[in-house]
Amino acid sequence: MKTATLTALVTVSLLILKQLKQNKSYKIIKHHSNDPKLLQIISKINSQNIKVPKQPNKIQPPKPVFKRFTVQYQDDENDNINYDLLTDESCCKNPVIILCFMGGHSKSACIRRLANAFYENKHPVYVLLQRSTLDIKINPNVKKFRAFRSSITDDIDMLLGIIPEKKVILAGYSLGGFAAAHYMTDFDIECKNRDKVEKIIVGYVELDLSYNIVMPMRVQKHVGQVIVPFIEENRELYNKNGFDNAYLDDIIKHQTILYYDEKIWCKYYNQTMEQFYKWGAVQTRLPDIKAPTLFINTYDDMITGKNIPFEELAKYPNINQIQINLGNHLGTVTQDGKDITSKVCAEWCE
Repeated sequence: MKTATLTALVTVSLLILKQLKQNKSYKIIKHHSNDPKLLQIISKINSQNIKVPKQPNKIQPPKPVFKRFTVQYQDDENDNINYDLLTDESCCKNPVIILCFMGGHSKSACIRRLANAFYENKHPVYVLLQRSTLDIKINPNVKKFRAFRSSITDDIDMLLGIIPEKKVILAGYSLGGFAAAHYMTDFDIECKNRDKVEKIIVGYVELDLSYNIVMPMRVQKHVGQVIVPFIEENRELYNKNGFDNAYLDDIIKHQTILYYDEKIWCKYYNQTMEQFYKWGAVQTRLPDIKAPTLFINTYDDMITGKNIPFEELAKYPNINQIQINLGNHLGTVTQDGKDITSKVCAEWCE
């Protein structure tokens, strides 16, 4: 074959591959639901041929105008919760509490998209902020060990108590979705306001935490990037809870979630990795989730993997599950600066 002909064939092949990539559309490829509203939303999205942008990471959503609030815990003068509120006089529907992904906050693109989607539908939106994000500091003298990946169930309960409305929607992404599921099922802790939760959204969550053990190292390192600045900023907090600087330096050197969980949480709770991940897994808590719940994932999510237990989820009539073909972790961005996940969540709560 002549060189010119071979070059032409290669060029055409590359153009075809580029065109195929550019012509990809978002589709909900798998679902379990008995909810007529959600089934209608799924059908609508799959019929719209919504294209995947060429460079979704460069598309930024509008910046909502939040107002910051800080509320001190009554039993600890060194501890408080922080939240950003997006609302106006026209917001007349049930409030939404957004629980952020690990290291996420109200300025994160995916959180802004979700907040905008609910706000446009006239919901007041509360973004519960994690400690040590934005300008929020952790007082090392707090009574509770407020370490990285610590449970925020008491923060959720406190915010629910602050919100005057009787019914509230919990919407969590990744670690935030994990926290939402834990809040609804941790019956060994005191939660005064659990009955106020009307619906739950659990997005981008690995239901079986043991996946962390086999998670590829490149993903472990990627996720672990959040660990280093948190530890560096809060060394005194760790020191006061029995973790010296040499011990922390070793965790920073490894920079993986798996190693962090083993060295911090397993030691703190005196558990093995298997015990800790079994306790934490959302999958084992499904029977205790009573409110209408939507689990939403993407097929190509590098964090959660493809191991979504559809058969297990299908056992519970109050639980709905959808899987989007593309979007990776916290993605599904559309050309207009919105995203499929936020669209589904907001419409399902109407």
